[in-house]
Amino acid sequence: MKKFVPRVSSSKLECLINSTAALAKQAGESASSLQSLWNKTKELIYQLGSRHQSLAFGPGGITTYFSSNCNASDATLVKDFMVSKNVEAWNSRVIKTFDTQTGQPKYEIRFASALATGKAVVVDELKLGVAIEYKGASFTFTRGDFKQLLVRVNQQLTQAKGCLASSLEKQMTDELIRSFRTGSVEAHKNASRFWVKNKNPVIESYIGFIETYQ
Repeated sequence: MKKFVPRVSSSKLECLINSTAALAKQAGESASSLQSLWNKTKELIYQLGSRHQSLAFGPGGITTYFSSNCNASDATLVKDFMVSKNVEAWNSRVIKTFDTQTGQPKYEIRFASALATGKAVVVDELKLGVAIEYKGASFTFTRGDFKQLLVRVNQQLTQAKGCLASSLEKQMTDELIRSFRTGSVEAHKNASRFWVKNKNPVIESYIGFIETYQ
């Protein structure tokens, strides 16, 4: 997948963002977060170096599903491990580190959720925070990735429940909230099952980890 770059200059796009920030300020909302995001990303948005043109592993591309020190071999190993545990990677990222004493590669598989890992936590029959040895590497499932964002998403979904048109829509939304709170892929599948059953809604909506790329 190739990168899309704005067809206007960075300075013109910044003028648009600044005007939006000014409007937000007039409305009594904080504009600092918008400007902060722009400052962090504006150079990367227009970056056309060889690694920034497409989604792939380095050095020929970039991905945020794996840490920058991962390559295709790491991805194959992680995939084999997750298949052995019957785990799907829809809502997870992989962070690779090394044991400081033995040099053993360590892979943290982080599920997106509003809740942190905690002690003795089990999600979809997986015990979180416990290291598992596999083919000479160590694997640990955790959760809490994108915690702040998913807390806000669930707040909005909870409010939206007052506007739902059917029990199927309510069940779907309840399962989405559970998935985003706990990191459960199974809950997200349940939401999809209710979504499929909800025939011909006046307004159709869906949210979540549907199409994942590199």
